[in-house]
Amino acid sequence: MKIKKILDKFKDWRFAIYAMQSIDGMAGGLVGIFIPIYFLSIGYSVPQIFIYYIINNFLILIFFFVASWLAKNFGLVRTLFIRLLFLALNLFLLYNLKTWPRFFYLVSVLSAIEVAFYWFPLHVAFAKSAESEKIGEHVSELFAFPSLVGTVIPLIGAGISSLLGFRPYLSSLELFISFQLSHFYSLEKYR
Repeated sequence: MKIKKILDKFKDWRFAIYAMQSIDGMAGGLVGIFIPIYFLSIGYSVPQIFIYYIINNFLILIFFFVASWLAKNFGLVRTLFIRLLFLALNLFLLYNLKTWPRFFYLVSVLSAIEVAFYWFPLHVAFAKSAESEKIGEHVSELFAFPSLVGTVIPLIGAGISSLLGFRPYLSSLELFISFQLSHFYSLEKYR
């Protein structure tokens, strides 16, 4: 009986969104803080890294409009799936950046695409499915769960990267992509 209750949770939109947000926060906590350090360790200068983040943040805004169009024409879930392709390509290029340094700014572009293709559908699905009388409770849950996860994860990431280095660390993040796939079923009705 307990297994059925657990499986029923996967059909609940809130569980799916909170789980996706927590998994993404976990992966972001593992990667986000260490990416500039990784860039420095493989020979990029501080000005190059600043330009990387300027490009990235500007393009997130631009790609929000693309994500909006995709979500409207192809659906929220398909937009989230497309995001996973860009995330996988982004991680692949990050992993190989020392070998292929010419792709440095392409990594910034891919990162911007995957961020926009994640945040736009997530917020639309959340807004479409939240109960208006409980919106405050839902919003606090949306931010509380990933925050709890995100407080410990950078410490774990520091341990992994200091023991194994950055390359094995980046390749292990592919697991997070596969974990997110398990929650798309719950969001299917919000296409």
